[in-house]
Amino acid sequence: MRKVTKILYDIYFQVVTIEKEKKIIDKFLGIPYALPPVDSLRFKPPSMHPKKFEETEPLEAFKFKYSCMQNNEEPFIEINEDCLYLNIYRPANRKDVPVLVYFHGGDFQTGSSNYHKLDGSKIVFNGGIIVVTVNYRLNIFGFAFLGHDSEIKGNMGLQDQQMALEWIKINIREFGGDPNKVTIFGQSAGAASVTGHLYAPSSYPLFNRVIAHSGTIVNIWATNSPDIVQNAMKKLIVDVGCDVDNEVKCLQQINGNKLLSHIHKLIHPDSKLPLFRPIDNDKVFFKGSVEQKYKQRKFKKGVDLIMLKVENESTLFMPKILKGTPYYCNVSNNPDKNIPYECELERRALTNAIFKYIDMQDMEPSYFKLLFDHYNKPGDGDYRNKVGRFLSDALFNCKMYEFVMNYSENSEKKNIYFLNFNKTSIHDKKPKWMGVTHSDEIPFFFGFRKKNDETKSDFLKEKRNERLYSKKLMEMYSDFVKDGEIKKIPSFDNISKGLVKIDDQFPSISKNVIYTKEFEKFDLESCKLILDYTMNN
Repeated sequence: MRKVTKILYDIYFQVVTIEKEKKIIDKFLGIPYALPPVDSLRFKPPSMHPKKFEETEPLEAFKFKYSCMQNNEEPFIEINEDCLYLNIYRPANRKDVPVLVYFHGGDFQTGSSNYHKLDGSKIVFNGGIIVVTVNYRLNIFGFAFLGHDSEIKGNMGLQDQQMALEWIKINIREFGGDPNKVTIFGQSAGAASVTGHLYAPSSYPLFNRVIAHSGTIVNIWATNSPDIVQNAMKKLIVDVGCDVDNEVKCLQQINGNKLLSHIHKLIHPDSKLPLFRPIDNDKVFFKGSVEQKYKQRKFKKGVDLIMLKVENESTLFMPKILKGTPYYCNVSNNPDKNIPYECELERRALTNAIFKYIDMQDMEPSYFKLLFDHYNKPGDGDYRNKVGRFLSDALFNCKMYEFVMNYSENSEKKNIYFLNFNKTSIHDKKPKWMGVTHSDEIPFFFGFRKKNDETKSDFLKEKRNERLYSKKLMEMYSDFVKDGEIKKIPSFDNISKGLVKIDDQFPSISKNVIYTKEFEKFDLESCKLILDYTMNN
């Protein structure tokens, strides 16, 4: 592999040549798509960056720019409010190439497009498409709200994404892309984001296909009510010493790190979920209530869709959300990944989880018994497994399934796929009891990075098979980006509303062939219990 520098329209960029395959990949890192949201632009909607960059010298797109403001302990993440940048990975010397735009996860609190694990080069190499990764404002900087008619109208982070898509629509042809073939892809909060664009009228002309991993805009953690965020902002204004008569200007002048430090002092009145995330009713992005639009089936029609869940969505979070009284889900740092007593839970843990994570404090005792008995069936494992299954259904799975059902029944006839990812990686360092959990699939779809500590003997064969598996998945998604179809994979409708399993047996090793004969039915009984209650309360 060799790297050289070239220039395009006053942009210096990096060219990576894979000598063995004679493939050339161009990287444009840190391209500004909007003006820096600083000073008087803090908390304001984004403003398009001029097409002709105003630097006195040509733009050097050799390295990532800043990530957006966040409380993140990762040492290699440099944060700054000047963070509205995107990265473009493209096959060299091509025209009208379909485009995949990725929005990262992180609960709308943390995350970045600058992680090396999100480098799009391997997707470009294996799939022949353009990949764009995008930064957008997070936490209070992206999701503050002071009122629908105030100067801080909320959902700036989602508007950032929308602005990035507008920039791509205008400019991607200059980079060899096809502005009429854009797929938006997100995981977790990114999945909530991309499905949210289906309910944002101004986003409709900007994309054609959607890939959503582990979330939708209607999952209970995805949005907050405007009143709750507005009340939190009023408390913050008092805490930081701003004058109510000059509150916006004061908030714009306070040091950004000081604002970050105050976020932790604000407590959500109903849950442990972050306060500053998308509001579910606005005048600027959804332009109405996303809940009402969802119920009334008012969304962008005719969009090809992939929805993917992982086998054990919630187990990654159990040590955090079930830590201490009354759960005691403790995980040690012992290198033994199969400690039987880790996160050992009792019967009351399932009781408490049901009450806490579906907001069922006023439920009828008969209904609680019905739900408890369903998740406490003999033969379903210990209480750790039962709680994990319940939390996965309540926080992720059921709303995802409902979303796909509603979309398939009310959209124009398009390709819709629902995948269940259940493959572990040899690089996985988590306790074995967690299984395949939230975000474990990302390295498979972006390609594994080589690590310095890999030996040539221990697991060379497994490593090679894992990378071949990853290559097949990248090719599969690239086919979807190009044509809206996954070749030789049945759609959601064609397998009677079932899921396609992606596990060790999923991809055929035969060249250019991916198929599966194994499907699984969704646990409709569990979801009917959860969804029937939440829809009627």
